[in-house]
Amino acid sequence: MVVWAPDGNYRHHPDAVAPYRWSAELAAAHFETIGHVEVLLRNFISSRLEAASAPGTWFEGQNRYHFSGPAQKSIDKARRRLTGPVTSGRPVAEPTFDFWRFLLVKRHEGAIWRTLLPQGMPHYPAPRSRGAFEGHVDRIHRARNRIAHHEPLARADPDRENRDLDRLWDDLRTVGGWIDPDAPDWIMGKSRIHIVRPLRPGMMLRSGATPTREES
Repeated sequence: MVVWAPDGNYRHHPDAVAPYRWSAELAAAHFETIGHVEVLLRNFISSRLEAASAPGTWFEGQNRYHFSGPAQKSIDKARRRLTGPVTSGRPVAEPTFDFWRFLLVKRHEGAIWRTLLPQGMPHYPAPRSRGAFEGHVDRIHRARNRIAHHEPLARADPDRENRDLDRLWDDLRTVGGWIDPDAPDWIMGKSRIHIVRPLRPGMMLRSGATPTREES
Protein backbone atom coordinates (compact mmCIF):
# COMPACT_ATOMS: atom_id res chain seq x y z
CA MET A 1 0.00 0.00 0.00
CA VAL A 2 2.57 2.58 -1.06
CA VAL A 3 1.02 3.71 -4.34
CA TRP A 4 0.38 7.18 -2.86
CA ALA A 5 4.08 7.65 -2.11
CA PRO A 6 5.98 6.80 -5.30
CA ASP A 7 9.16 8.39 -3.97
CA GLY A 8 9.15 5.93 -1.09
CA ASN A 9 8.75 8.50 1.70
CA TYR A 10 6.45 6.22 3.73
CA ARG A 11 7.89 2.80 2.84
CA HIS A 12 9.70 2.38 6.17
CA HIS A 13 6.67 3.11 8.33
CA PRO A 14 5.05 0.01 9.90
CA ASP A 15 1.75 1.09 8.35
CA ALA A 16 2.62 2.86 5.10
CA VAL A 17 -0.89 4.27 4.73
CA ALA A 18 -1.03 5.86 8.21
CA PRO A 19 1.37 8.77 7.57
CA TYR A 20 -0.15 9.41 4.16
CA ARG A 21 -3.64 9.52 5.67
CA TRP A 22 -2.48 11.83 8.46
CA SER A 23 -0.75 14.10 5.95
CA ALA A 24 -3.97 14.31 3.92
CA GLU A 25 -6.00 15.12 7.04
CA LEU A 26 -3.46 17.75 8.05
CA ALA A 27 -3.69 19.36 4.61
CA ALA A 28 -7.50 19.28 4.67
CA ALA A 29 -7.62 20.92 8.10
CA HIS A 30 -5.30 23.69 6.95
CA PHE A 31 -7.13 24.15 3.65
CA GLU A 32 -10.39 24.68 5.52
CA THR A 33 -8.86 27.22 7.89
CA ILE A 34 -7.01 29.03 5.11
CA GLY A 35 -10.32 29.23 3.27
CA HIS A 36 -11.89 31.17 6.15
CA VAL A 37 -9.02 33.69 6.08
CA GLU A 38 -9.16 33.91 2.29
CA VAL A 39 -12.86 34.80 2.38
CA LEU A 40 -12.22 37.36 5.12
CA LEU A 41 -9.38 38.92 3.11
CA ARG A 42 -11.22 39.13 -0.20
CA ASN A 43 -14.35 40.55 1.44
CA PHE A 44 -12.25 43.13 3.25
CA ILE A 45 -10.38 44.25 0.13
CA SER A 46 -13.48 44.36 -2.05
CA SER A 47 -15.49 46.28 0.58
CA ARG A 48 -12.75 48.90 0.96
CA LEU A 49 -12.38 49.36 -2.80
CA GLU A 50 -16.16 49.52 -3.13
CA ALA A 51 -16.36 52.20 -0.42
CA ALA A 52 -13.85 54.32 -2.34
CA SER A 53 -15.59 53.88 -5.70
CA ALA A 54 -18.93 54.63 -7.27
CA PRO A 55 -21.43 51.89 -6.33
CA GLY A 56 -20.80 48.64 -8.17
CA THR A 57 -17.75 49.85 -10.08
CA TRP A 58 -14.55 49.07 -8.15
CA PHE A 59 -13.73 46.17 -10.46
CA GLU A 60 -13.93 48.56 -13.39
CA GLY A 61 -11.41 50.90 -11.79
CA GLN A 62 -8.42 50.35 -14.07
CA ASN A 63 -7.86 54.10 -14.31
CA ARG A 64 -8.14 54.51 -10.54
CA TYR A 65 -6.46 51.36 -9.23
CA HIS A 66 -4.13 50.56 -12.13
CA PHE A 67 -4.66 46.82 -11.95
CA SER A 68 -1.79 44.74 -13.31
CA GLY A 69 -2.34 42.79 -16.53
CA PRO A 70 -2.98 39.45 -14.74
CA ALA A 71 -5.33 41.15 -12.24
CA GLN A 72 -7.34 42.76 -15.02
CA LYS A 73 -7.56 39.41 -16.81
CA SER A 74 -8.91 37.82 -13.63
CA ILE A 75 -11.56 40.53 -13.39
CA ASP A 76 -12.50 40.15 -17.05
CA LYS A 77 -12.74 36.38 -16.67
CA ALA A 78 -14.94 36.72 -13.59
CA ARG A 79 -17.29 39.09 -15.36
CA ARG A 80 -17.60 36.81 -18.38
CA ARG A 81 -18.80 34.03 -16.09
CA LEU A 82 -21.57 36.14 -14.65
CA THR A 83 -25.06 36.39 -16.05
CA GLY A 84 -27.64 38.99 -15.18
CA PRO A 85 -26.93 42.31 -13.43
CA VAL A 86 -23.35 42.74 -12.25
CA THR A 87 -23.04 44.14 -8.72
CA SER A 88 -19.96 44.74 -6.59
CA GLY A 89 -20.45 41.52 -4.63
CA ARG A 90 -20.92 39.13 -7.52
CA PRO A 91 -17.35 39.17 -8.91
CA VAL A 92 -15.79 38.76 -5.45
CA ALA A 93 -16.05 34.96 -5.27
CA GLU A 94 -14.84 34.36 -8.83
CA PRO A 95 -11.14 35.37 -8.77
CA THR A 96 -8.66 32.99 -7.15
CA PHE A 97 -6.59 33.72 -4.06
CA ASP A 98 -3.80 34.75 -6.45
CA PHE A 99 -5.82 37.79 -7.51
CA TRP A 100 -6.33 39.10 -3.98
CA ARG A 101 -2.80 38.27 -2.87
CA PHE A 102 -1.24 40.13 -5.80
CA LEU A 103 -3.33 43.25 -5.15
CA LEU A 104 -1.01 43.65 -2.14
CA VAL A 105 2.26 43.91 -4.09
CA LYS A 106 4.34 47.08 -4.13
CA ARG A 107 3.04 48.06 -7.59
CA HIS A 108 -0.40 48.61 -6.02
CA GLU A 109 0.83 50.38 -2.90
CA GLY A 110 -0.22 53.87 -3.93
CA ALA A 111 -3.63 53.09 -5.38
CA ILE A 112 -4.86 50.03 -3.46
CA TRP A 113 -2.93 49.68 -0.19
CA ARG A 114 -3.60 53.29 0.76
CA THR A 115 -7.27 52.72 0.00
CA LEU A 116 -7.35 49.83 2.48
CA LEU A 117 -6.01 52.10 5.24
CA PRO A 118 -6.58 53.73 7.66
CA GLN A 119 -10.29 53.18 8.26
CA GLY A 120 -10.16 49.62 6.99
CA MET A 121 -7.67 48.21 9.51
CA PRO A 122 -7.63 50.41 12.62
CA HIS A 123 -6.04 47.57 14.59
CA TYR A 124 -3.07 47.15 12.23
CA PRO A 125 -0.08 48.27 14.33
CA ALA A 126 2.31 51.04 13.31
CA PRO A 127 4.16 51.53 11.04
CA ARG A 128 1.35 49.76 9.13
CA SER A 129 3.73 48.43 6.51
CA ARG A 130 2.32 47.03 3.30
CA GLY A 131 5.30 44.69 3.04
CA ALA A 132 4.67 43.12 6.44
CA PHE A 133 1.02 42.50 5.64
CA GLU A 134 1.90 41.09 2.23
CA GLY A 135 4.51 38.79 3.79
CA HIS A 136 1.95 37.08 6.01
CA VAL A 137 -0.55 36.77 3.15
CA ASP A 138 2.14 35.45 0.81
CA ARG A 139 3.04 32.60 3.15
CA ILE A 140 -0.64 31.69 3.51
CA HIS A 141 -1.02 31.82 -0.28
CA ARG A 142 2.02 29.57 -0.85
CA ALA A 143 0.77 27.05 1.73
CA ARG A 144 -2.63 27.01 0.06
CA ASN A 145 -1.04 26.32 -3.33
CA ARG A 146 1.08 23.51 -1.90
CA ILE A 147 -2.04 21.88 -0.50
CA ALA A 148 -3.97 22.42 -3.75
CA HIS A 149 -1.18 20.65 -5.65
CA HIS A 150 -1.19 17.78 -3.13
CA GLU A 151 2.28 18.58 -1.81
CA PRO A 152 2.59 17.43 1.82
CA LEU A 153 2.87 19.87 4.69
CA ALA A 154 4.78 17.13 6.53
CA ARG A 155 8.56 17.43 6.60
CA ALA A 156 11.32 14.87 6.98
CA ASP A 157 12.53 16.94 9.93
CA PRO A 158 9.73 17.12 12.55
CA ASP A 159 11.31 20.19 14.16
CA ARG A 160 11.20 22.07 10.88
CA GLU A 161 7.68 20.81 10.29
CA ASN A 162 6.58 22.22 13.65
CA ARG A 163 8.27 25.55 12.96
CA ASP A 164 6.60 25.83 9.56
CA LEU A 165 3.16 24.89 10.86
CA ASP A 166 3.49 27.16 13.90
CA ARG A 167 4.41 30.05 11.61
CA LEU A 168 1.48 29.32 9.30
CA TRP A 169 -0.85 29.23 12.31
CA ASP A 170 0.55 32.60 13.40
CA ASP A 171 0.11 34.01 9.87
CA LEU A 172 -3.54 32.97 9.83
CA ARG A 173 -4.24 34.45 13.26
CA THR A 174 -2.31 37.63 12.48
CA VAL A 175 -3.97 38.44 9.15
CA GLY A 176 -7.39 37.62 10.56
CA GLY A 177 -6.81 39.77 13.63
CA TRP A 178 -5.54 42.75 11.69
CA ILE A 179 -8.71 42.75 9.59
CA ASP A 180 -11.13 41.94 12.43
CA PRO A 181 -9.99 41.50 16.05
CA ASP A 182 -12.79 38.98 16.62
CA ALA A 183 -11.84 36.83 13.63
CA PRO A 184 -8.96 34.76 15.10
CA ASP A 185 -10.99 33.35 17.97
CA TRP A 186 -13.85 32.39 15.66
CA ILE A 187 -11.64 30.94 12.91
CA MET A 188 -9.35 29.05 15.24
CA GLY A 189 -12.29 27.86 17.31
CA LYS A 190 -13.70 26.19 14.19
CA SER A 191 -10.34 24.84 13.01
CA ARG A 192 -9.41 21.15 13.18
CA ILE A 193 -5.68 21.84 12.99
CA HIS A 194 -5.09 21.57 16.73
CA ILE A 195 -6.87 18.19 16.70
CA VAL A 196 -4.99 16.71 13.72
CA ARG A 197 -1.43 17.86 14.45
CA PRO A 198 -0.93 15.83 17.66
CA LEU A 199 -1.93 12.65 15.79
CA ARG A 200 1.28 12.70 13.71
CA PRO A 201 2.54 9.11 13.27
CA GLY A 202 6.12 8.38 14.26
CA MET A 203 8.76 7.67 11.59
CA MET A 204 6.85 9.84 9.13
CA LEU A 205 9.45 9.93 6.37
CA ARG A 206 12.27 7.58 5.54
CA SER A 207 15.83 8.66 6.26
CA GLY A 208 17.29 10.51 3.29
CA ALA A 209 13.88 11.06 1.68
CA THR A 210 13.85 13.28 -1.35
CA PRO A 211 12.80 16.77 -0.20
CA THR A 212 9.83 18.58 -1.68
CA ARG A 213 10.41 21.52 -3.98
CA GLU A 214 10.37 24.04 -1.12
CA GLU A 215 12.74 21.95 1.01
CA SER A 216 15.42 21.74 -1.67
